[in-house]
Amino acid sequence: MKRKAKREIGYVAAHNRAVNLYKKTSTFLLWAGVLNVFSVIIGIIQMMANSNLVVNEQAYNWPRSGFALSFSLQIFLNSLLINNLDKVLADVLIILIALSLGALFAFFGVFASKGKLLFLVGGSVIYLLDFVAMFFVYNMFMVPELRTWTNYAFTLASHVVILIAMTIAIAMYLTVIEIEKKYKGESSLNVNEENEVEEIAHGE
Repeated sequence: MKRKAKREIGYVAAHNRAVNLYKKTSTFLLWAGVLNVFSVIIGIIQMMANSNLVVNEQAYNWPRSGFALSFSLQIFLNSLLINNLDKVLADVLIILIALSLGALFAFFGVFASKGKLLFLVGGSVIYLLDFVAMFFVYNMFMVPELRTWTNYAFTLASHVVILIAMTIAIAMYLTVIEIEKKYKGESSLNVNEENEVEEIAHGE
């Protein structure tokens, strides 16, 4: 009985440790959406500050932050809108796109944190594609050369951090399933932390 209790307590500790890490890292999908909205808001404010400059060049119309923490898709669309539309209309559309993308990734993040594999993998794949698109966006000079390298560094860093978190989340998902199979013969992810230690310790 004691050996069984120790084994079960080991299960609880391993299970909860993996679940906690899974929950923390899977929500990075949500934070990717939040960062996108935040970056766009900062960029719009910077563009408004630059609007009093009598210079019709993209380098001056483009914010110093370069929307650097945004999705690559957002940066691409921002560039098209800034260069081809009236400033006010461009700003409105940029914000609407940012809110839409932010809401989409918040949706992915919330459901991924609840153990929904489809949302975890789907959000991760979309973000990975956005990471690949980043190289095309910057190499196609969608961002003014004056702003390129600092913006590139921040965009790259934010994508790498979130992709690392997604990799850990997927690894923890598989770890929890393996733990469930080993101790309980179950193959589905249980993201609810178990408070079994007292019952197991008392042989219940």
